[in-house]
Amino acid sequence: MSDVTNQKVLDRLSHVERLLAETQTLDGVRVRCGAWLLRTTLERAVMTIYGNREGSRRSMHALLLGLPKHVDADVAQDATQLWHALCRASHHHDYEIAPTVDELRTWHAETVHLTGLLLTIRLPRPRNEELLRRHG
Repeated sequence: MSDVTNQKVLDRLSHVERLLAETQTLDGVRVRCGAWLLRTTLERAVMTIYGNREGSRRSMHALLLGLPKHVDADVAQDATQLWHALCRASHHHDYEIAPTVDELRTWHAETVHLTGLLLTIRLPRPRNEELLRRHG
């Protein structure tokens, strides 16, 4: 899972970087699309920590609540705050002003930093899963 996931994360980050390189074509819709790409990037990075055990069965909110058990509390808090900001930005409401290019640029930098940290963390496998792999 890690190599494929890492590549998908890097692909999303580079796509947003390409969007930011052409700011004259960025309108509210494209900025929201960039925020959505960054949100899914962050989600994939968080899910890699948990692996197949919990990542596919729990909501992102639940995974973020458990994140301080596995990473530094500041990193967990930053990831949670960024995820909530990206969720708000990627959902369109007619009565809200679209996020700005500068906001997207800031979110991109924060996502690059946090995903870099999160992708290096791996939780140990549960003992019964290891036994099944050896004897199964």
